[in-house]
Amino acid sequence: FYNLQLCNRIAGIAGCQTVFRHQPPGITMLLVRLLPPPCTCTYLPFAHRCAQRWLSNKGRDRRSRGKSKKISQSSAKWLARQSKDQYAKRARDEGSPSRAVYKLEQIDKSALRGRLFKKGDSVVELGAAPGGWSLYASEQIGPKGRLVAVDLLPLDARAMTELGTAESGADFYFAQGDFNSLQVKEYIADALRIEDEDIGGDSDNQVDALIRYRADIILSDMAGNFTGDQRTDALKTMSLCENALMFAAGSTCFTTTDANTQYMKDILQISSNTSWQTTGLLRAGGSFLCKFFQCGKENERELIDAARRLFTDTKVIKPPASRKESAERYLLATGFRGTPSLVPVGT
Repeated sequence: FYNLQLCNRIAGIAGCQTVFRHQPPGITMLLVRLLPPPCTCTYLPFAHRCAQRWLSNKGRDRRSRGKSKKISQSSAKWLARQSKDQYAKRARDEGSPSRAVYKLEQIDKSALRGRLFKKGDSVVELGAAPGGWSLYASEQIGPKGRLVAVDLLPLDARAMTELGTAESGADFYFAQGDFNSLQVKEYIADALRIEDEDIGGDSDNQVDALIRYRADIILSDMAGNFTGDQRTDALKTMSLCENALMFAAGSTCFTTTDANTQYMKDILQISSNTSWQTTGLLRAGGSFLCKFFQCGKENERELIDAARRLFTDTKVIKPPASRKESAERYLLATGFRGTPSLVPVGT
């Protein structure tokens, strides 16, 4: 609108003609569409040709004229695979943020001793974006449940809206940040905070009597930024799984010495305000689920052995929705025994 003195001030919107001289095509066509009758627009042939190119999505960038964008080989393979994938198609048809929701649904239905989720549960989800798992978990635990989700990336806008407004969904909290930071962990703990009189449970159980933060289920779908080296990527994800287990079961969950067990007993007997970092955020009887990538038994042993020691039932799952060629696996552990440091060594 800066040429020809505001295009003759849009001809005064008085029914006379407006003359453009090589106006930017976007401005040209905008005025063509906005000017009400009986106003008309007369523009020079060059501007007309530019406008026609602009409308047909050509010539926007002179550097790209006559050139087609090349798709990398890996991107082409991914697009071809997505177009044939039944779960990806189902996710598009149902409006789900991703196909990963079907993995969680299948794991839930295959859980040992009944379904993983129950109405009124408190759930923590680590690595929540784009939001498919959050939507499923929220629906399963219902309006009396509580869901705390964390991810470095924002959730899908549609999922965020549904989670924040659905009447049938859980009480929802989301933090965009690094799970490994103390600030984010404190946010999760605060979201799960309960009053002492609401703890309940066995009064003789030191763990239930001392923990002021708790979750019934802790999920981890975290994965590090892929480098292209499968082994490196798998080890990075395994490290995230171990951090998630320490977050759930306590900072000493990988320590199995008798000395540590006695040390923790002494601390719990002395302190009436034991830190959640020591005891973990998972309540006794709770469940833990994490995703990892196969990286050799020697690298997986520590995580799986710790889970077997801390939970009554554990199993490694590859749900049908996980692609056959993927090294992706899920560790499902149910029936948390309580504060890990109080678990007798060898059990």
